[in-house]
Amino acid sequence: MKILPFKGILFDRTKVDEKDVITLPYDKILVDQKRLYQERSPYNMVHLVLAESHGQAARLFRRWRDTGILKEDPAPAIYVYEQEYEYPRGINNIRRAFIALLELQPFNKDRVMPHERTFSKVVDDRMNLLANCGANLEQIFVLGDGIGVDHWPPEKMIIDFRDEFGIRHKLWPVTDPRKISDLQRRVHKSRLFIADGHHRYTAALNYKETQKKKKGDVYTGNEEFNYRMTAFVDLQSNGLTILPTHRVVKNAEGLTDTVLLAQLKKYFTVIKTESMNKEKSHTIGMYLGAGKYYDLILKDDISMEQVLGVSRPRAWLYLDVNILHLLILKHIIGIDTHNAREEDKVAYIREEEETKKMVDKKDARMAFILNPTPIEQVKEIVSLAEVMPQKSTDFYPKMHSGLVMRVL
Repeated sequence: MKILPFKGILFDRTKVDEKDVITLPYDKILVDQKRLYQERSPYNMVHLVLAESHGQAARLFRRWRDTGILKEDPAPAIYVYEQEYEYPRGINNIRRAFIALLELQPFNKDRVMPHERTFSKVVDDRMNLLANCGANLEQIFVLGDGIGVDHWPPEKMIIDFRDEFGIRHKLWPVTDPRKISDLQRRVHKSRLFIADGHHRYTAALNYKETQKKKKGDVYTGNEEFNYRMTAFVDLQSNGLTILPTHRVVKNAEGLTDTVLLAQLKKYFTVIKTESMNKEKSHTIGMYLGAGKYYDLILKDDISMEQVLGVSRPRAWLYLDVNILHLLILKHIIGIDTHNAREEDKVAYIREEEETKKMVDKKDARMAFILNPTPIEQVKEIVSLAEVMPQKSTDFYPKMHSGLVMRVL
């Protein structure tokens, strides 16, 4: 895999405060957070990444560049991005990435691998934003072995601030040809997989193909649309933290609690609890409203292969998230999350308490609470060239948007 330095597009810190303009990535911005961002500054990144239309985003982006709100770095660079955060409470962590341009390659187990499925409508949305703005407004996040920059001493900071979540963000450019060459060599040897940004990577691939067809015989492979702005983190980084993403079922087409519990008891030991308690392996929490919590523990004598009639690697099939998606959601409830027509029947929620509120307010029929997927399991699934269900991992903290951008 090939990487390149680039001339970053950054906010002019003499005209705006980075705390007012840098945001969570687009897919982590909830309605209330979007409104706060919009009110914080007319130059907040939310006005671009979640604009009313892609055309509006393009006009704003062009205006910000024309008026000097955004400026281009004079020399190509690779940007080191460091995040200092507390998780769990009282434990300080540092995760360091570097941001460069990644050569776009079709998904391949020997080059770049996804680990989650994508939704076509989201891919189309991000591709249209890319096409209208002609820019990478946000970086995607990939992991690889032996590509860390933790040993590099910090250089002159161009961004250093603490956000509303208490996370400290630092960014500085690296232009030393020897360091860049060393990174290029190490990335070339490494197999990469996407931690966050599956939709944006797929959108960039699709955009590349459309532009390649337009070029026809004059296509060279060196065009800028062959590359995507990407943040790279070493798989061995001590700063890697994965949080769970929980599921709420919006409706279950008349399925009663009594019938549901009877079906679940065929495959799970079902324990009614006072609160969600899911520390054991292959244990999923369930909330049905009105204070009714259950632990669902897969029975030792249950064969997922026989029940589902599938033949897949055991490491993949017995992931907690696949037990939920394949055995509970699809086999028992009848919701196939791989079917585009049924995508909207399930919502993906990070906060456990939020899932409970949704069920209690009748905004959802039931909630399922998952443990985080260990990084070791993610590595194993990727090594098998398998793909995990949508929202199987939630890497924390998120790579924020607006620190650096890239114009094609």
